Amino acid sequence: MQRMFFHNQHDKESREILQYLKNDVKVYDVFGADRYSLPEGIRLTALPYMVDKYIDFKPAGPYAATVPFVLEFNCMDYLDQPASDEVGVFRVLINGRPYDLIPEKGVIQIEFTCPEATVINIQIEGPGYLPFEAEVVVVA
Repeated sequence: MQRMFFHNQHDKESREILQYLKNDVKVYDVFGADRYSLPEGIRLTALPYMVDKYIDFKPAGPYAATVPFVLEFNCMDYLDQPASDEVGVFRVLINGRPYDLIPEKGVIQIEFTCPEATVINIQIEGPGYLPFEAEVVVVA
């Protein structure tokens, strides 16, 4: 995973953090020349802002309508290790409906029972995480 650091070159705290970052971090000056090439989908809630985690999902389908199932989304760090101590609030959009969920031991669990065949669109955003999106197909 490519870690990303968003900062303001005129901010003292940002400049101090830059001194300690390793070369494997992509740095973006949000108000400088980089403002035209910022990655899409990352909502900056504050500066400085580090993105160094991601959501991992391995579908266990097929998923059948009328049968309850649970989807598990794992919080991972940039070294591909589980972030089992994650306690932040994640915004989860399920077919556009927002939910605020807190992972348990680094896992976000969502239980579904679909009355008919459908496609479920899931988006997850969390502090310091790459945006995540997946579609889950539920068959009849």
